[in-house]
Amino acid sequence: MVEVSTLLVVPKTKKCNAHCKFCITDQLSNLDSFEGIEEQEINLNKLEAVIKFSKSIGVIDANITGGTEPTLTNSKNLYDITSILSKYFGRVNMYTNGASLLNKTGNKTLTDMLSDGGLTNLVISRAHYDDEKNSEVMRLRKYDLRQTVQNLTENGIDTKLSCLVAKDYIGNEGEVINYITRAKSLGIRKIIFRELLYLKNDEDCNEWVKNNAIPVSFVSNLMKVIKINEFKGLWNQTIWNYNGVAVTIWPDNSRKDTINNGDLIYMPDNHLYSSWLTKTSRIM
Repeated sequence: MVEVSTLLVVPKTKKCNAHCKFCITDQLSNLDSFEGIEEQEINLNKLEAVIKFSKSIGVIDANITGGTEPTLTNSKNLYDITSILSKYFGRVNMYTNGASLLNKTGNKTLTDMLSDGGLTNLVISRAHYDDEKNSEVMRLRKYDLRQTVQNLTENGIDTKLSCLVAKDYIGNEGEVINYITRAKSLGIRKIIFRELLYLKNDEDCNEWVKNNAIPVSFVSNLMKVIKINEFKGLWNQTIWNYNGVAVTIWPDNSRKDTINNGDLIYMPDNHLYSSWLTKTSRIM
């Protein structure tokens, strides 16, 4: 039986300011799953009911994420979502490509607003430490990562970088060390290296992924070879402390095909599901 530990909240947005070559959403959109879903702004009363249900079955963590880019949703609705989640969860996380975090409403950045709402943690997807290489893979405009991290730090938001390892990008031991070193120079103290994941539906994505996919295990092998201190985290994952930067990997081989690792997903049709893959998984 899968233990459910995380509630994912997907705000309404059909936009993305990137077009990543590895995008899993492009592949999911070709499945007979949530295509044509009637998107609405998240109903805050229903969200609260979903949170209470989730807590009753043992959910301890909340993540704001998206099939696209969550920071492009209505900022007021995003603030309200964050505020409600922070009432019930000690840790509220968001996944983003980071490009919109310095956008301003009045004299406040989006990061400032999310911090006011109770956001505690944030994961930025970053394919490469070099701006040109990152833009090449994510097809995303360049933005000031240093200033973005600084603004997050000023707001007390714990920030992690997420890097998908790929053959011609972060694909060898030297590039992993370069990535960690660059991240540390920006004030980042947490990195997760992830394996490319794909479904057999989108030919364009599959072709790029097939050409660039490599096992993420080379990162853990590197950490062991250079004898980095390791310990276990909250989720029993191995964490390596490399010069003050906590390094993790995903997945291990036994979970290679896993997309939904015991998550509940609150979609922008204001229904709760147990899987990204099919609408028949609706719970409430």
